[in-house]
Amino acid sequence: MRARTSHGLAAAILVAAVVVLATPTPAPAQSARPPNGAEAGVLGLGARGPVVRSLQRELRRRGLRVSVDGRYGPGTRRAVARLQRRLGLRINGIVDRPFLWSMGLSVCGLPGPTTARGGPRSELRLGAYGPRVCALQRALLRAGDDDVEVDGGYGPLTRAAVRRAQARVGLRPSGVADDRLLARLRTGRPGPTRAVPPGTLLSVGSQGEAVRRLQAELRRRGYPISADGTFGPQTRRAVARVQRTLGVSADGRVTAALLRRLGTFRARHLRAFPVRAPHSFSDDWRAPRHQGPHEGNDIIAPRGATVVAVAPGVIDRMTRVERGLGGIYLWLRDDAGTRYYYAHLSSIAPGLAVGSRVAVGQRIGAVGRTGDARGGVFHLHFELHPGGGAAVNPFAELRAVDTVTVSV
Repeated sequence: MRARTSHGLAAAILVAAVVVLATPTPAPAQSARPPNGAEAGVLGLGARGPVVRSLQRELRRRGLRVSVDGRYGPGTRRAVARLQRRLGLRINGIVDRPFLWSMGLSVCGLPGPTTARGGPRSELRLGAYGPRVCALQRALLRAGDDDVEVDGGYGPLTRAAVRRAQARVGLRPSGVADDRLLARLRTGRPGPTRAVPPGTLLSVGSQGEAVRRLQAELRRRGYPISADGTFGPQTRRAVARVQRTLGVSADGRVTAALLRRLGTFRARHLRAFPVRAPHSFSDDWRAPRHQGPHEGNDIIAPRGATVVAVAPGVIDRMTRVERGLGGIYLWLRDDAGTRYYYAHLSSIAPGLAVGSRVAVGQRIGAVGRTGDARGGVFHLHFELHPGGGAAVNPFAELRAVDTVTVSV
């Protein structure tokens, strides 16, 4: 009896095993992790999708032969390796977030967690890439900061936008986005405010062109502050110091009387600096170039940095498609007939056309490296043509309206 039971149990187990083996196994859910064991946030052989297609388009724009099919195959890998060799990078045919971002492409479509450098895991700072950076940039845009791009890379432009937001909501403008800033951006709460005494024109929390001009004057007087248009603690301390030198109450607030005593530092033609971002430039007028002596100044700035009108006027000429040495460029003519040439742009602001009227400081484009600057550093080539005539050295004018010159 016991032997029969054992045989029956064995038969039952055998039948169950056959049933399990015969039952089709459900296909596993598709993973966002790239193929071939590559880490998240990296494009390699087998990857596919819109990010790969954008990469292929950029490779073609750089003169590399590759099919734009959205599939990362051997041809795309060879093209990437050739570009890496051209740029002096490690040649491995693999595209990670920093490499993709440096090409001017968004990394928001790449899978995987956010990568950050230094500090607590909840903080975002320069050098971070990934979904949380994309979310931060979207929050900054919703808060009204038009100078930030949603590209997933925490670069100088995002850091500057974070500093402006922190000063606006009453936080120390460190340039590092933490949970407090993100919470206030989500809720829209401005943070604690201070009572402003009567007669005050500018104080902590003020923003705009008036603040930027004040900061530019303070910089001219030797105070090492950034003229970013946001009146933060650093600006308040500089104002208090200059008030002491003038023998007035050092309360750090700006009145009309103080502005009259400070005066202004104006250029003859330019009323604003052409780039609204951290930048650097030098007097490279008439410097040798392959096409002849340089007829302007190159302003080095992050890719996509906001380019603005230096004077009120109309768009005289422009092209949104790369043409000639200047690539994507435009000419601005002011009311006195002086013309300003902006070259190597990555784009021109939507809605602008030949004949469009623009105001001082209005966004007209973005820094790039189109035309004969392709493959080099991101910069704006800027020329000044007084009265519409021959180009003159714009360096003195640029220095007169410069607000924040920082090596980038």
